Formats: sequence, structure tokens, C-alpha cells
Amino acid sequence: MSVYSIHFSPTGGTEKVMAGLCATFEAVTTIDLTRRDIDFSQYHFTPQDVCLIGMPVYGGRFPAIAIERFAAMQGANTPCALVAVYGNRAIDDALIDLGDVAQAHGFVPIAGVEAVAAHSLFPQVAENRPDADDLAQLAEMSEKIKAAALSPVAVEMPGNRPYKVRKPNGVFPQVTKDCTHCGHCASVCPVGAIAPADPTKLDQSLCIGCMRCVTQCPTDVRVRPADTLASVWARLETAFGGHKPNVLYLAD
Repeated sequence: MSVYSIHFSPTGGTEKVMAGLCATFEAVTTIDLTRRDIDFSQYHFTPQDVCLIGMPVYGGRFPAIAIERFAAMQGANTPCALVAVYGNRAIDDALIDLGDVAQAHGFVPIAGVEAVAAHSLFPQVAENRPDADDLAQLAEMSEKIKAAALSPVAVEMPGNRPYKVRKPNGVFPQVTKDCTHCGHCASVCPVGAIAPADPTKLDQSLCIGCMRCVTQCPTDVRVRPADTLASVWARLETAFGGHKPNVLYLAD
């Protein structure tokens, strides 16, 4: 059995969740969907492989670019677990969408997971999650996913068809006057929205508001836009309340 962690994790929350879910598997190979320099069509999987596929939820759906890169891969009745990582609001139709894509490309979704991580726009929401308790839960889920992979049975994912309409969040990172033009942000941007020659320039038609450039800026000169976030917070604050649980979906 070869095991793969396939994930899109701009700010690291999904990566932490995936590490927890891979805890009981040995020799896990990571495929990083945030990278622009990989031809993802090179990946073909067998019925003996197991793929754990994780992405962050943005506005109730997974980022289109993450779905596109995963869809370039091909399974062959390959068991997979689908993982929706969200910032303590809701996953809406993210899992059912990815489940349909996975099955169309030769994968058998044997499990679905909802897992909470710190919100990428509002890090104070679900701050420090996944925490120790979350990681313990994810390790227990890992054991159950491993067992389910031995006799793959597809599970119906939660959500609705037609899917919730995917809408840009309209939140774009800003750059202070102290930018050193080092270009690191441009090199790590998942969609190539930052101009390498002048990192202060952002193509808003490409930017998905993932905040990877903000979290990876070595000099902390890329920041979340306070004014825009204030209006988003006013609209969503009540939805962020409570300690949302991690959930595992398996076939009966």
C-alpha cells in the first residue's frame, strides 16, 4: 500500500490537519497542490494506493485552482479520503463537489472529513486549531480510514447539488511602504498573482485571497486589508461562534 497526502494548504492549516490524518500511515508521500511548477497529470494511482485529499474551504467551496490541479490526476478505483478544512463556519458543498470530481477521475471516496483550523482571513477564529485534542481525534479517524481502505466502499458526501455558487471573497492582501522587493511572495503565490519584477503589484483577477503571501512574507510587510475585513467580519461574526467539531463520514 502506497499512501499519498494530496493537499492545498496556502497558510498551513490544511497541512497540519493532513499530518494528523496521516499519523497512523507509514511512508506517506506528499503532493503539494499549491505549487505551480508541477505537472499534476503525471500522477496515476492504482487500486492498492490510498490518497488523502485535503483543501481549505473558501465561502463554502474548495478553491477552483485546487480542484483543477487534483482533477489532472487519475485514479483506478483508488480509495481516497476527502478532507474539508474550514475556519469554524461551515463546509457547505465543498465535500460533495470534490466527491463528484474524485469519482469522475477514478477514485473511490471511502471517507469524508470536516476538520477545523485557524481561519486564513481571521486567525483569531479557531485560533491554534488544530490543537492537541483535534490531533488526537484526527489520529483516531486515521485508524478508521486505514481500515476502510482495506475494503473500499464509496460514501455519499454531505452537501447539495447544484453546488453553492463559488464567489471570490474580494479580500486582497496589501503591501506596506517597507517592502524590500525580495520576491518571495511572488515565488510562493499558488496562482501567480504577484508580479516577480515588482511584488507590490497584484493581479486581482488571479488572486484568490488565500493570504499565503501574508503568512510567508519574511519581513511582515504584506498584510490583511483591515477595512475590507471589517465589513466581512460584521457580516459573518455570528457564524464563527462556538467550538465546531471535527466530523468523519464513513459508509454504514
